[in-house]
Amino acid sequence: LAQVSATLSSGETQYPLGGDGTFLSASGGIEHFFYRSWAVDVSARYQAIFLSSTVNHNVQASAGLVFYAAY
Repeated sequence: LAQVSATLSSGETQYPLGGDGTFLSASGGIEHFFYRSWAVDVSARYQAIFLSSTVNHNVQASAGLVFYAAY
């Protein structure tokens, strides 16, 4: 469920007359261990947000180094 709102200077929240919308999301990623508990993680995500007969797109990409601690 997607919903757009605006915060006015008086502190009140205003919602547009368009109402609520929907979104579609797809993502994927991979994690590769290269030394014991160390890994490299790469992922990507896409969102299409359908609201008030328009479509907004959001794309995110990330990469990181992961260390899994042992007890």
